[in-house]
Amino acid sequence: MPRESFFSRIQAWFSGRFDGRYLAYILAEIGKWHPSLIRELICASCKLEKRAFRKPVFVPEYAFKGASGVRRADLAVFADEDDDEPTVLVEIKYRDKLLAESDIKPAQIDDYAHWRNSFNGRQILVLSRETLLLPGMPTLTWTQAARLLKRHAGSSDLAKALIEHLEEEGIVMQRVDPKALIGFLKRLLCPRNGTGQQVGNLHGPEEFARLLRNVKLLSARFNADFKEAWKKAGDVHNKADDPAGTKDASIDFEITPYIDTSMRLERLREDNGSLNPAARDGGLISVYARHALGSGKGWLRVGYGFQIELDNSARAEKGHFPAVYLYSWAVGQDFTGDKRIAAETRLSSFELITSKAEDSMDKLDKIASKMLLAVIEELLQNPQWLTTKQRFAVSLLKKSTAQKV
Repeated sequence: MPRESFFSRIQAWFSGRFDGRYLAYILAEIGKWHPSLIRELICASCKLEKRAFRKPVFVPEYAFKGASGVRRADLAVFADEDDDEPTVLVEIKYRDKLLAESDIKPAQIDDYAHWRNSFNGRQILVLSRETLLLPGMPTLTWTQAARLLKRHAGSSDLAKALIEHLEEEGIVMQRVDPKALIGFLKRLLCPRNGTGQQVGNLHGPEEFARLLRNVKLLSARFNADFKEAWKKAGDVHNKADDPAGTKDASIDFEITPYIDTSMRLERLREDNGSLNPAARDGGLISVYARHALGSGKGWLRVGYGFQIELDNSARAEKGHFPAVYLYSWAVGQDFTGDKRIAAETRLSSFELITSKAEDSMDKLDKIASKMLLAVIEELLQNPQWLTTKQRFAVSLLKKSTAQKV
């Protein structure tokens, strides 16, 4: 019987909602050719001795006996090729969360705990996009996993491809080069002949794209809450399908330039009607995620993200970094412009969203939740701006967001 190729084995998972499974196949394939890579990831996360994994074997879609029946783990790790039972089971959460308890099967976590407790030395590892707190079970975020893989991925093209895929998908928080980013933003908002302008800053746009992907990752913290709230509100108040509330947040940015007020009015415009570059005096760059809760008449949008304020003196040095704010806002058909609802807080350092971004994810999640909750609470204090369906959905969002603060 001819052996299927790696990509043939995982092809089917790319077309459905089986993200954890296809990633398990990728991790197993990396482990097959570079076992030390996955062994490092497993041992570091579960605090196990590397020497215990003499000849590790990695098996995707492993069937195990749970509390009330058979369940499949995304990946099983055998310490040795001669072992009959795995030492570690890995549950991979890519876009989804652990299954809640239902009438058919107990919660996934209970099934894993049953397997772990039935024999000494067994471990469970949960790999997820966001930080999970699970008593007695090691957890690892994709950001942490990517960092570990990067450290040892020199010889594995597949590991490098996986890391790039996770970055492009906005699944891992990425480090952003503050110098290149500041140079790029100053190019957009400051006079071209000003001091501190970078010449040939080819990486600036790439770093700005990383910042946008980090906002996409931040939005993953709330996507499921918004969609579930909208669905439940529809079930109760309006069964008509409105796709505006059924999608992930859209990611966007806005540029707001400041004008040099000392410049004479006749010099502000070029002959072609555009703004004279010399009149630019810094400004704001907003990068944000935006959720829709209703379209057409009575539309509503809720968003959050980062707002960077800089002038020509900004540079990548302590004391000279641009100011950065984490903000949230809501606008609707009856409250736009000056009437819009907003909340913001200044972050302690520009580095939280740039050079230290990989380590700041949990902190930024918490702050974003606080700002979003403030906006949601103010929305509920103005029910005249919301439809019945929206009020119900926003009330559900208040509960889910409060749990994150």
